[in-house]
Amino acid sequence: MSKQIKIGSMAAIVDDEDYVFLSRLTWVATKVNDKIYPSHFLQSTVSRTTAIMMHQLLMDTKQGHAIVHRDGNVLNNQKGNLVHLSFSLMRARSAPKTRESSRYKGVAWNKKQQVWRVQCGTKFLGNFKDEIEAAKAYDAEAFNQYGEWAYQNFPERSNHNG
Repeated sequence: MSKQIKIGSMAAIVDDEDYVFLSRLTWVATKVNDKIYPSHFLQSTVSRTTAIMMHQLLMDTKQGHAIVHRDGNVLNNQKGNLVHLSFSLMRARSAPKTRESSRYKGVAWNKKQQVWRVQCGTKFLGNFKDEIEAAKAYDAEAFNQYGEWAYQNFPERSNHNG
């Protein structure tokens, strides 16, 4: 079962066993990278407060890892929805950079050879004449390397059922 904790006009979803503890704290909405997280402010010194996000309070942060919401909903703080991901997996699931020559992740235009070059992580996958075929090649290799956490250029063609 789950319960809701009100944060202004929003509500965070938490497990029953965490509700009593979390409901005793004061929660505010904190914007980080275009997402609104439930946060609590801790008094760390007389003149300084530190914000801690709900998901960080529920799970111990591991060195070199971040806590991620499986479903992408930062208000869903049920423990089954929270997972530790390494920073390399965080990069793997990130969207393509907007200033690249291709709109697809892992694909770049090779001006000299007049082909689309595909790379996933450090693995070179080849050159393609068609940008979409190049992006599909990236998707297949990204899923092979990173599984469910891979960013997919074409999620509707996903290689998994999750």
